Amino acid sequence: MVQIPDDRRYFRIGEASRIVGVEPYVLRYWENEFPQLRPRRADSRQRTYQRKDLETLLEIKRLLYEERMTLEGAKLRLKKEPFFRRDKGRTAQDTGGAQVGALCRLPPKRVLRTCHLFILSRRTPEVLNTTTRLARSWRSSVV
Repeated sequence: MVQIPDDRRYFRIGEASRIVGVEPYVLRYWENEFPQLRPRRADSRQRTYQRKDLETLLEIKRLLYEERMTLEGAKLRLKKEPFFRRDKGRTAQDTGGAQVGALCRLPPKRVLRTCHLFILSRRTPEVLNTTTRLARSWRSSVV
């Protein structure tokens, strides 16, 4: 687990890239792709990242590199943060009930679309084929 230093409030792009473990050009690219990332600019026009920015960067890195999501899948996950909330200290099984409850309150077509986009972000051919078949059969029965 990566530790963000507590003694500093702002981090320049080089320091942020060392903490996150990616090159500075990757951070600049992610700024263009993810609207949640908007580092402030110092008077010298250099990017300055705060702790929340570093936490967001680490989450993006985890989604892209560890969970092997596409950029679109990672964007969807971060955009739906309250829906796919990652509570610290709790496992996915602990929070599953809340996620199912949130799904049950949505209209059926929205549930299908949300689940389909989430599963599409996983990239495995077996999951994609199964999901696509299920989605087609469910659409024909709901519509």
